[in-house]
Amino acid sequence: MVVFLFVTVFSGCNEITETGGMISETVNPPKYIVISKESREGYEGPDKVGYVDITVKNNGGAGKGTVYVKVTQGSNEWTKTKPVNLGNEKSTTLSFRFNEIQFWTLDSWSYTVWVD
Repeated sequence: MVVFLFVTVFSGCNEITETGGMISETVNPPKYIVISKESREGYEGPDKVGYVDITVKNNGGAGKGTVYVKVTQGSNEWTKTKPVNLGNEKSTTLSFRFNEIQFWTLDSWSYTVWVD
């Protein structure tokens, strides 16, 4: 994000004039936190898939963020992202679908979540 702030000071005057944009996001940026996470398995037709459901909350000012989920199974890793744009104290639940998980192997799967 680029924020422009222009300050004009006139010699011999006590007046300062400021103009700019997106100041509130700079002063109070969004602060996303993960408040719950859960994995589950389900079927889509004959195919078994894995899901990771995440609830995130914005404890800062209104603005954008990105939610990340990384699933690991054996030596395989898959990462997916989704954008969020919430106001202060707002939350939302996102569901990530992973059809890459191989359920016919003996390798269990795990996941990591974070928000930027």
